[in-house]
Amino acid sequence: MNKRLLNAKMEQKFSIAFIAVVVGFILVAGIGLLNMYMLAKSGGFSLFWPFYRLFGLLLLVITVVFNLCMIKVVCKSLSMSLVVPITEIREAVAKLKKGDFDIHITYAGQDELGELAADMNEACAHMRTVI
Repeated sequence: MNKRLLNAKMEQKFSIAFIAVVVGFILVAGIGLLNMYMLAKSGGFSLFWPFYRLFGLLLLVITVVFNLCMIKVVCKSLSMSLVVPITEIREAVAKLKKGDFDIHITYAGQDELGELAADMNEACAHMRTVI
């Protein structure tokens, strides 16, 4: 069950990234169509053709920046969803290695890292009672 839940969360994050990339490609295609429309409307090359090209280039740059920002946001959320619990578990293991059995990992996710955190909390509680 937990593997399915983890896979569902990862699939949700990857689907958000996919949607962001698809929106970016739609915007790029829209820019191309807009440029073609403006060229056809102007009757080919005209006095305003450089401005149409500049406008299309500006829209392309805006689209690329939008895509890069979306990719950064998605990658940041993916990495933070893994880095934060792993860091907390590593700190708990470091305390455990020094002999401090009074640790409690607060991460309570419903994935493999959540299971590991719960098992470590349980093991430390058992060690406290034994020692």
